[in-house]
This record gives sequence, structure tokens and C-alpha cells, in this order.
Amino acid sequence: MQLLERFLACRPTGAAKDNRVVHVALYPIIKESFQLCYDITEILGILIDRFMELEIPDMVKVHEISLALPSSMMSLMPSTVGLRWLE
Repeated sequence: MQLLERFLACRPTGAAKDNRVVHVALYPIIKESFQLCYDITEILGILIDRFMELEIPDMVKVHEISLALPSSMMSLMPSTVGLRWLE
């Protein structure tokens, strides 16, 4: 999650939003961030599948993560919408 938070802090503003050099520089970070989101989603799926086998404190942690994760992933999307042409 720390990598995702660092990425979200790298949103270009002003003229940098339309600067191709900035887009090209951020593209590898964006690509890696989507892979990270995919991996986190896979891990969360495994935890949810095994939820009933966990101890209560671990259940609480999984529940807290599952509540926080969607908002973190959705905050990633607006900064990458304009960069889809790079693919």
C-alpha cells in the first residue's frame, strides 16, 4: 500500500498533465501500480476464501483491509485515465 500511496502523490498538474515526456516517464509506474493492484486483489481473494478459518483479530484485519482497498484503487484511476493512449 505504501507504493500505491507514493504513486498517488505523483499526479502531474498544470502543463505537466499534457506533457508527453511526463506521461512517458510515469507510464512504467502506472503499469507497475496496476500489477500491484491486481496482486493485492488476488491476495485479498485468498484471505476472504479462508476468512472463517482465521482467528478473530485476523478477521478484523482482513475486514479493515477489504474496506480500505476499493477507495485506494479508485483514487488511482483518475490519474491514469489520460495516459491510456500510451499502451
